[in-house]
Parts: sequence; C-alpha cells; structure tokens
Amino acid sequence: MASIIILIGTPDGLRHVAAFSEREAALKPESVIAALARTALPAPVSVRCSDSRLIGRLVRYLADLQMEFMSEKPV
Repeated sequence: MASIIILIGTPDGLRHVAAFSEREAALKPESVIAALARTALPAPVSVRCSDSRLIGRLVRYLADLQMEFMSEKPV
C-alpha cells in the first residue's frame, strides 16, 4: 500500500498518484503537471500522508513547479 497519495485536478478530472517515497512523490506528479496545458495551471493539488512536514514540502514543491511552468514562454 502506498504511503503517499497525491490528487491533481485536471480538466479531464482527478489524477491519483501513489508513491512510497518522497522522491517518487515529487517525480510522478511532475510528469502529470508537465503534460497539462499551461491554461490549466495552476492545478489544484492535495497531498495525503501521515507526515505533515512531508505534506508541506510536497505541496510547496508542486506549487513552485507549476509557477515555473506558468512563467515559461511558449516555444
């Protein structure tokens, strides 16, 4: 059973990402967010696990990641 669950709101519905480590929990949602149209950002994100500090780190990382994508100029 995964110890970290991340929910990402997309135009097509919720995406559920399960992870066992903090690294995996950062990398898996990164690909989901990168695939979204920039107009869909910022996407709502919810992190669930038993470690409140880990939740904070992941939420901040995913928010920063989305801000970075939103500030990129289209190619």
